[in-house]
Amino acid sequence: MEDYVRAFQRHYPDADINAHLENFINRALFALQDVLLSIRGNTLPHYGLRSPQAVDRIVEHLNREYMEHTNFDPVELQHWINQNEPRLNNEQNQVYRLLADSVNTKAGGVYF
Repeated sequence: MEDYVRAFQRHYPDADINAHLENFINRALFALQDVLLSIRGNTLPHYGLRSPQAVDRIVEHLNREYMEHTNFDPVELQHWINQNEPRLNNEQNQVYRLLADSVNTKAGGVYF
């Protein structure tokens, strides 16, 4: 949340931060929920936390981002994978397999 507050202060140095606290909290909740969804597919209420409140601008951004990441031709993607997978070196192939297995089994995880 501090990042959102600092960014806001840079753009609006004279604004009353307390008047915007709920917005900062909401943005932090959305960011946290995005991480949880990407790792385990669960929303904040699953962990006993409140849901972020839908704000049209935020929802519009999330919908646009979701569409960008899911708007693909699966046949074309499989063709691309078939062409490029053999080009991976051993280390790349190990990482690729680890991540693909994690996605396919819905195991999730954190990888560095």
